Amino acid sequence: MFEKFCDVLCLEKEFITVEINPPHGASIDGIIEDIKKYKLQDKVAGFSCTDNPLAKLKMSGVLSAIKLQQAFGKPVIATMSMRDKNKLSLQSTLLGANDFDLRCILALTGDPAKYSDQPDVKGVLERDSTLLLSIIHRLNNGVDYSNKALKPAPKPIYPFAVSNATSKDMN
Repeated sequence: MFEKFCDVLCLEKEFITVEINPPHGASIDGIIEDIKKYKLQDKVAGFSCTDNPLAKLKMSGVLSAIKLQQAFGKPVIATMSMRDKNKLSLQSTLLGANDFDLRCILALTGDPAKYSDQPDVKGVLERDSTLLLSIIHRLNNGVDYSNKALKPAPKPIYPFAVSNATSKDMN
């Protein structure tokens, strides 16, 4: 499913994906019903699922992505934000998602915690999104971030990233 999806993204001139923003609540069933109601699953190449945009509390983006992927049999790009997770948490989430066959990951640094709707929340932010891309690279080579072999090794993870073409620091 993922290889075909990546081929569509790379080779097709036109395709549609739908971005899902999980709710401030404990279920995405309402969103799934709306997708079915309008038959969006028949019109798109896949979905993407956000991870607490603007540092606002939402249902887990990775768990929402797993549920979407299982509901529609379409690939989902799950956003993972660095803001709220350290290296251990990132690796653990990626390995668990991999077992559920969620393998497309959009690596983002994340919006600053100061935008949060949660009082006095603090971001973890060990580093920017390049750390997550490095973790994915290592997992794709069958090792964890400390270069210890993973048994079993994960299935290939497809990393996605964004760039800021107007950044003052292009690194």
